[in-house]
Amino acid sequence: MKTMLLKRMNTSLDKVILIVDEAHNLTKHALHPEVQSISIELLKKAGEEARTIDEELAFSLNNLYEALKEKEMKSDEEILLPKEMFECIDFSKCFHYGENIQEEKIVKGETPLSYLLSISDFIELANRKNSIVSMNIDRVIEAIELKRIEIFKKVYSSISMSGTIKPFEAYVKIVDLPENTLCIETPYPFPKENFKVLLTSDVSTKYKERNEILLYKIYKIISSTFSLNFGGVLVAFPSYELLEDFQKYIEEKNHKFDAEAFIEKRWMSSIEINNVYHQFIDKALTTKAYLLCVMGGRLSEGVDYIANAVKVVIIIGVPYAKPSEKQIELLKYYEKIFGKRGRLYGYTIPAIWTALQASGRGIRSEEDTCLLIFADKRYLKLRKLLPSWISENIQITNIEKIEDEVDNSTMMLY
Repeated sequence: MKTMLLKRMNTSLDKVILIVDEAHNLTKHALHPEVQSISIELLKKAGEEARTIDEELAFSLNNLYEALKEKEMKSDEEILLPKEMFECIDFSKCFHYGENIQEEKIVKGETPLSYLLSISDFIELANRKNSIVSMNIDRVIEAIELKRIEIFKKVYSSISMSGTIKPFEAYVKIVDLPENTLCIETPYPFPKENFKVLLTSDVSTKYKERNEILLYKIYKIISSTFSLNFGGVLVAFPSYELLEDFQKYIEEKNHKFDAEAFIEKRWMSSIEINNVYHQFIDKALTTKAYLLCVMGGRLSEGVDYIANAVKVVIIIGVPYAKPSEKQIELLKYYEKIFGKRGRLYGYTIPAIWTALQASGRGIRSEEDTCLLIFADKRYLKLRKLLPSWISENIQITNIEKIEDEVDNSTMMLY
């Protein structure tokens, strides 16, 4: 695609000025530009498809499927897989046979689906020298390329724009911009009296502190908004795991919301996500509604909640990647590149920027008003990494005072 675009433009990369909007999203790909994932069931179907074409390939795919199916895993664990497991699978055969099957189905007027072609890119990436392969509890296997992007070294110059990035030094290092990069911070464009930032000093979502007490505190924070008259309350969790634990807790304790709650769930299709988005906005603009979603998900970044539909944003925890064998390997890679700052650049800052994306859903114009609540005491230590419009306006509170603080915000919100 890049080659075709440059050809159409009749130019070369060294003459291009690259403009990157929403540049914070680039950091997800800057340190591992290619990621492929497939389910082990797709391997099984590819093996069945290969049975009448290449018995050796079919045998290898079936053996790989059986080996992965039998691997013991703890709940929500993500383990590294030996790369040797994939060496016996010939990528070129999968691609070649898959293309032929696809073409035959097109001629027959059938849906041009080939399982062999579907797994070919994954197999090719899994067999690269600079990649790691992992599997999660849902038996989804993922291949990640440990290689930095090089595009900024090849273009004439570039402009990156984002309302999330800070500190600038981190972005420069993560995406490997030149040392002479000019960084400019513009003033916050909206009236500061239109928002309020609270930070609870007695809540932590660290894995070792995830218990019923934490779930009670989360409910306490959410219930503090029951006094509001109308509008949307967006509650962003660090993971589906904690969101699901909270759902079970409120069901078991028979806790209720004072308005309809919409909940993002794992494996929702784009159509389902779109329906949740529109139903939540319709309710929030007429009465009151809650949206429980996940940071880094499709409802917490990249979407606009029109007409100030969201009046309160509650950030539950810091969305750090869960400790796992894969994460340990990635941290080693980050430390190899950045030394002592490996954890900061590869782990901490990406998590903060993900949280900031969710926190910005409430104010989209100069007329909008919003109460922003950070529900995790760790943001106190991370304060210097937050944008100034947040860090300079944080008010420290606690669970016992949160309801009064929300009540005191009513005049500002409405």
